[in-house]
Amino acid sequence: MIVAAVVFVVLLYVFITQPAWVYGAEPRIDDQGNRPWCVVYAVCNAVEYQRQLEGLETPKNGFSKEWLYKECKKIDNLKPEGTLINYALQVAYEKGLCPADDYGKKDADKAAEQYKITTYTGIYVDVGQAKELIDKGNLILTNSRYIRDWNDGVVTKTDENSTVCHATYYMGYDEDYLVGVNSWGKDYGDNGKFKFANDCFYFPNVLGIWIFEVK
Repeated sequence: MIVAAVVFVVLLYVFITQPAWVYGAEPRIDDQGNRPWCVVYAVCNAVEYQRQLEGLETPKNGFSKEWLYKECKKIDNLKPEGTLINYALQVAYEKGLCPADDYGKKDADKAAEQYKITTYTGIYVDVGQAKELIDKGNLILTNSRYIRDWNDGVVTKTDENSTVCHATYYMGYDEDYLVGVNSWGKDYGDNGKFKFANDCFYFPNVLGIWIFEVK
């Protein structure tokens, strides 16, 4: 009788919490709209997804992009808009990330403290090394030049003269592409995901590459 009760409680907990290790984690797909916030969308959602993959608690409605953007603007000195991945990761390391449901509350900063990342590192790798990192469980944040055919969800053409950059993160790959998560909504690409050709993944197309750990 006791064993049956324990099994029932465990199954009820799994049903309610739906942990990633049982149901399989899926990345959050958001739409940044017209806001120049690709960096904070990429960092918030990558950290959330990494926590899910590692079986850690995540806020029900994700992390607040507004909170992270405001924290970045306190330190980045960039004008007029936008920020960089290294600043967003610095905030996530030093202050954490604020749950979306706590944004605007008096204790928002305290709520963020329980969601700090433990390390972050800027690296330079080729596409083969990037795939090795993904195999080891890393998500890869990048800041890439706005390449000419981003809009159809399959990036195959380069434009090294572009002055516009876009932040995303990569979660997987196949033989010819890295598979990334964008912040242009579920109608974009493959339900919000995109493919980035192997032969586009090099400097100066990819200007910054970052990895991080959550525990």
